[in-house]
Amino acid sequence: MSTLTNCLEATRLISKSQHQKLTLLDGIALNTHIVLCKYCKSFQKDLEYVKVKLSEIDQEEIYLMNENYKKELVQKVLEALEK
Repeated sequence: MSTLTNCLEATRLISKSQHQKLTLLDGIALNTHIVLCKYCKSFQKDLEYVKVKLSEIDQEEIYLMNENYKKELVQKVLEALEK
């Protein structure tokens, strides 16, 4: 892969980087793209925010929540991401 990449490839790499370490070339390509693209930079920031917030939630609590409350939480997260 070249050191410059398109938004589709950048979002794929951003998502991949949340779960595993990127190769050196992928990391360089992503970082180069992030410097140049405010949209992908924003996507990366939003994804990191969601990951942090999800890690703070007790998984057993989620299982026990009623469906309406789960929908309210999803809406709050979406609203926070729009800010």
